[in-house]
Amino acid sequence: MKKYLSLVCLLMAIALILCGCADPQKNIIDDNGDDETMKKQLSLVVGDSYDFSQMGYAAQSIEGTACYLVDDTVTAFAEGTDEVLVTDKSLNEVIYEITVYKTAAQLGANYTIDRGRFAGKRVVVFGASITDGCLLDKAKPTNYEDMYITKLCRYLGMATDPTDLENCNFSCGGTTLTYGLRHNYGISGVERIDSEYSFSDGGRVRDPRPNVLKADWCVIAYGGNDFAENVLAGTANDSPSKAQDATTIGGGLYYMIHKVWELNPRVKILVLSPNYKRADGKDLIFSEDKVDIINAVTSETIRDYGKVMKEVSDKYGAKFIDMYPIFNYETYGRSDADQYTLDGVHPNAAGHEVIYQYLLKVIEQTNG
Repeated sequence: MKKYLSLVCLLMAIALILCGCADPQKNIIDDNGDDETMKKQLSLVVGDSYDFSQMGYAAQSIEGTACYLVDDTVTAFAEGTDEVLVTDKSLNEVIYEITVYKTAAQLGANYTIDRGRFAGKRVVVFGASITDGCLLDKAKPTNYEDMYITKLCRYLGMATDPTDLENCNFSCGGTTLTYGLRHNYGISGVERIDSEYSFSDGGRVRDPRPNVLKADWCVIAYGGNDFAENVLAGTANDSPSKAQDATTIGGGLYYMIHKVWELNPRVKILVLSPNYKRADGKDLIFSEDKVDIINAVTSETIRDYGKVMKEVSDKYGAKFIDMYPIFNYETYGRSDADQYTLDGVHPNAAGHEVIYQYLLKVIEQTNG
């Protein structure tokens, strides 16, 4: 029986490697001889907690001085490495090697996205109309219940709800990430995170700072409006020291990431690339093969934005999720493509469901 289990575990590990999913978070086999206990690695920041019960495990014991264990939840309180022995529903043993970092910047993107990590945590969201629920439903000007971010947070068991627009979701339709492009609806992302006082936009009072201070996670989802407003992608080396100088996508994202961490060094950041959108035939045109959108003024593409956002995220330790694979010309860009969008820019309820399911798939791949 042990030989059979060993063979199964080995085949699983090989399959993960062949699928390109193997990374430091994945299962490995401990070849120390007799037990061959499954091992996993987990990365936390000081102050983090991880609820093993949400992942179907029961925690048995802990070795080390970086964390403490209460019931099935481990909490990190000092830098270092511990080991936690857990059992699954079939009483199979798994060892979690937990590495604790002092700040989220040191942790970087070395973390999984799963229920054990998200359960009971607080999130803040910054973005434009898509994460503000605009044009999601013909019957409602805004529909927060069916937004992908709401569905995801509820699935993960998070303590905050993105429909709480004053204390959690600081998105606002029509806004940009970069400075200097004020719309009637509200101020840019870099100005939002920079504001020391509450402000009003879209008829709602906003006060991001005290909520970022309490947050465990921050989602940044901008780009579509910047692209339409001819903002340059810039580079991963753009590093403005003040909001007024954050005039490229690279510079704006850098500024937001560092401002969030200046307020709260332990908050972990997820960056989402802008979605594919319908070209207007004027300033925005389809590439010849229809796989990309070109800004005729800047000669840059929506995928150029995604590339720079990934480089900035990788460079400074945020986790980047590429949204580009979800939609394409046939399902989103055609003038008669209305299955997932009302206008070729904003996903409808079915489109938000596609985004939600895509993010779940990303989560499953992240966790092997």
